[in-house]
Amino acid sequence: MGTIDMDRFAEIRGAWLRKLLDDVKDPPEGKGWCRLELLGHRVLYGFCDEIELAGSKLVRVRTPNPQRELVEMGSYGAAAIYCFQPMTKAEAISKISWVQTALWSLRPDTKALPAASEASAP
Repeated sequence: MGTIDMDRFAEIRGAWLRKLLDDVKDPPEGKGWCRLELLGHRVLYGFCDEIELAGSKLVRVRTPNPQRELVEMGSYGAAAIYCFQPMTKAEAISKISWVQTALWSLRPDTKALPAASEASAP
């Protein structure tokens, strides 16, 4: 049974993520990339900016989709925000669920352990 070359695995994942970061463009306006935690245990990662609606300031979160376009995930008032954490673009994008799934799919093929019936007897 062969071993997994973890350095090569990390290199492939890193190259894929760097390409994604290059493809997703920052909007010219806005505050930057963040983790926004809302009351109700909802966490969003994306590009945040401030908008005004009906005289109230809101935080708008936009997240890249698989086509590398920023799509609006919602706008939230201060009363709904539990935690706002600025972060780098790489940190924010790497936490998005479809990105984590794609990175996981790049893992090398591995062989399953033999079934208990196939294991050698003591």
